[in-house]
Amino acid sequence: MKILKLFKYFVIIYLISNYFTIQNVYSEKNDKEPYKPFLGVYMVPKKNLGYIDVQYEGIKGISVPVVIYKSAAEEYGIRAGDIILEYDGKNFQESDKINKIFRDYIRDEKKIGDAIHLKILRINKTYSGNVGEKIISDAALKKDSIDNILEKQKIGEDINLNIIKNLETL
Repeated sequence: MKILKLFKYFVIIYLISNYFTIQNVYSEKNDKEPYKPFLGVYMVPKKNLGYIDVQYEGIKGISVPVVIYKSAAEEYGIRAGDIILEYDGKNFQESDKINKIFRDYIRDEKKIGDAIHLKILRINKTYSGNVGEKIISDAALKKDSIDNILEKQKIGEDINLNIIKNLETL
C-alpha cells in the first residue's frame, strides 16, 4: 500500500486540465476551501486486467500513463505504467464509471493534505543477454535501446535477449 498526501494543484494544471480526466478541480475562491484536492495523474479505466495475468481476470483498475511533474503522485512514487487497484480499501468492481468514482472520491471525500491509501500494480521488465561477445547487463533497458541494438547488429552477429516480466503490488 502506498500512502499519499493530496496537494493543491498549481494554476498551470487548471490550464491543461482538459488533457486530464480530473477536470473541474478549480472552484471559485471562498472562505472554506479555495481549491480541491488533485492527485496529479492522467487516468485510463481498465475494465479487465486479465491481459496482464490470469490472476487479474475480471479485475478493474485505473492505468496511469502520465504522472504530472511535481504533483503529489510523483512525490510519493507513482510511475507512468502503474495501475491503481484500490483506494482507501475500496475497489472499482461495483461500477463501470471507474474514473468518475475515483475522481469524485478525491474531490468530495478528501481535503488537501489528507492521506489516501492506494494499492498499485507495477509491471517491471528486465532484459539480459548478449550481442556477439558483449554482455547486456541484467538492468532494465528502454525499448529504444533494444531498437538501437538491433539497428547496430552486424551481418551474421548473434543477439540473444531474455525479457523477464515481473508484477509487483505496492
